Parts: sequence; structure tokens; C-alpha cells
Amino acid sequence: MHLSRFVVFSVIFVLIVKSVGSQQPSTQLNQVPQRDPQAVLLLTQALNAAGGTSAVSMIQDFTGTGTITYFWAGQEVSGPVTVRGLGTSWFRLDAQLPDGTRSWIVNDIQGTTKNADGTTNPIQYSNAVNMGSLTFPYARMAVALSNPSFSISMAGTASVNTRQGTVILIQQKFSASEDPTGDETRLNTKGYVIDSQTFALLETVDTMWSEDGRMLPISHEVVFSNITTLNGLKVPFSIVEQLGGQRTWSLQLDSLKFNTGLTASVFQF
Repeated sequence: MHLSRFVVFSVIFVLIVKSVGSQQPSTQLNQVPQRDPQAVLLLTQALNAAGGTSAVSMIQDFTGTGTITYFWAGQEVSGPVTVRGLGTSWFRLDAQLPDGTRSWIVNDIQGTTKNADGTTNPIQYSNAVNMGSLTFPYARMAVALSNPSFSISMAGTASVNTRQGTVILIQQKFSASEDPTGDETRLNTKGYVIDSQTFALLETVDTMWSEDGRMLPISHEVVFSNITTLNGLKVPFSIVEQLGGQRTWSLQLDSLKFNTGLTASVFQF
């Protein structure tokens, strides 16, 4: 049965939103990870279509340059951009805009935005946890295949820019002692929409949370296109972020380099 994108978001919200912030233990969420053979096969096919699990696993870091366009209150603001990633959880974006450079970083469990005037604001963990390696999503897919602590399951279908895809839900599980409330497991949940014909990754879907103290859930999509072959890997050169169904920015890469020796110091202000 075909599920609308709204229903797909609802499936993920049930896993993430329900009881976030609860102090009650969840034996269901801390159970042994479930790995659906059909979902594992499809995830493997997607990585093979991208160049192979081994090739993806060889990528330690990446640096890309191009142009970013922000969509702010009906206004489009563009400028040169550099994106950098290390492993699966470190990411940095620096955009040179008319009013100055705007940047944000995430590193493991925290993140920070830096405004053109030099002021900074923290990115709460519940949002930073899914922002690592944002423009190179294959890294976490490969880790999920090789790491038995990840659940991999089917979550319906979705249409992305008229292309039909199957949703694979990847969720990292934690023991009851590590995650007594189940919140950690819920936050470490992401959906991957894989083209039903070509096995190309069309988009990722997860949840962002309002940073106004109310922790309201907002659907978060990152849509990939303009797939380009580079060093044997098929990587997206066009990336669009949407929050609550509204575009926040679009990124067009002109160049991308792998394994340039980035260190943790790059991901600090």
C-alpha cells in the first residue's frame, strides 16, 4: 500500500515523538535491535548503487564547495558555501552571504551556529544528533549495516519529486542502562527513502525540535538530486533542506573532495 509522505512522517513521529522527555523506562525501545531481511537487502542495494559498502566505508572525511540559497521570509539570499564532514557525526557549513559569514557545526552530541556578527547560539542535542554528515548520507547507512546495534526496518513508501521510493527506517538501539527513558533511541531515528527502480537515495527524513523550550516536533527532510560519479561513488551535488514542508535552503556543489585529512579542530569555532 502506498503511504503519503504525511503518513511516513507519522510513522517516524510515533517512534520519535511519543514519550520524548518521559522519565519512564521503555522495555520495548530497549529490546534487541530488529533487522528486517528485506530492509537490510534494500539498504545494501542502495549502497551498492552508490558505489558499494566498502567504497563508502573508506570515506573518512569530505570537503565540498558550491553555492547555497537560503529562503528567508519569502526572500532568497545566496552566496558561496563550503561544507565539511568527518565520520558520521561531524559536519560544518560556512556560507558567505551579503551580510557576512554564517556558519554552523555539529560534533558528536552538540552543535553551534555562528552569526555574521560573531555571536553564537547552541544547537540542542535533539537536533544535532541527526545533522552529522548531512550532505553525504551514505556513511551512516554503511555503519547501520555493519553495526548490530542498529534496527533496520521497512516503513512504507513515499513520493519524492514524482519518483517513487521505499522508506527504510534506521534506528540505533541502546541498552536500558544507557538509555533508561528510551529518548536516546527515539532521537537516533532516521528514514531513508530509496528509489524503487534505481535504488538511488532520494531523501532522508527525521524530526527537528523547536528550540523555544517547548520541544515541538517539526518534520525535517533533506532531498538529494543531481547525482554525480566521483572516485567511483555516486554522490548528490544538489541538496535541499525542508522544515515542516517548507524549503529552508538549497545547496549546489561545484566540487567535492574525499579524505583530505580533516581533524576535529575544524569542527570548532
